[in-house]
Amino acid sequence: MIKNLDASLVADLWVFRLAAETANFSRAGEALAITQSAVTQRIQRLEARLNIKLFERGARGLSITHAGTLLFRACRSGFESIEECLVEIARATSLPSLSINCTPSLTLDWLTTRLAEFTSERPDIDVRMFVEMRPLDTARMISENFDIVIRYGPSPLPGANIVFECSEAFFPVISPELKLKIERNELKELVLLHDAMPWLNPAEPAEEWTLWRQKHGIPWALPTRDRFFNLAHLAYQSAINSEGIALGRALLVRPYIASGLLVPAAGNQSLSMMKYFVSTQSESSPPHITEFICWLRKRMIEDS
Repeated sequence: MIKNLDASLVADLWVFRLAAETANFSRAGEALAITQSAVTQRIQRLEARLNIKLFERGARGLSITHAGTLLFRACRSGFESIEECLVEIARATSLPSLSINCTPSLTLDWLTTRLAEFTSERPDIDVRMFVEMRPLDTARMISENFDIVIRYGPSPLPGANIVFECSEAFFPVISPELKLKIERNELKELVLLHDAMPWLNPAEPAEEWTLWRQKHGIPWALPTRDRFFNLAHLAYQSAINSEGIALGRALLVRPYIASGLLVPAAGNQSLSMMKYFVSTQSESSPPHITEFICWLRKRMIEDS
């Protein structure tokens, strides 16, 4: 009877596990980068040492015996436990990671420029950024390994675990040059620049402008036409180039206003109907994620 495991026995059990999973010595050899003959020799050595038959060959090919099935279950359970333990050890000894999934324009115009502040304070945290718009509820966050999801719009996504909300005002912005032309009556028409996808499934591509106009009307006595983009960031760049008037979200356009690239186009006429929604996988997060959320909340409030 075998009482102690040794290196040779453990190695043979590893080969046996793959052979039993594939029920094919050739495929097991390919997975192990050894020949079919080497797999056969290992199985025969294991059978001789244990004094049991592990496989039988029949008309339909290779089949595992009852004793082989029992041994396979034990090997699979044991090796899987070891693999899980190694993963946990690797996580415990590696840098804490933070995976953020954020809407494109907030990432481009605000978060990337602010993120350096956090990473300089916490260089030990591995921060990873992903940019997209698709819905990510709690189940998808867990399955796709996202720690934090940030979305913009009139309401949170169904099934999301919201940890905080940040209200966002939006108002028309324009380049100083184009504003001067309006004041001098040098224009025959105005181009309204739109983010056609401000959030998931808007009622219409012009929804942000439609909402603002319902509240404030059109303060310019000029005909208007529309130009659409799929990112607010692109509408802002077009406004900077004096191509029209964009609706600026306060958090995103404040740096452009501070630098003089853009100015408010209609005084203090803003609309506060939208929010940023920040969600996590659960209400209780690891300390480094909680720390980032506190930092993010503080910076968003300060810059709004």
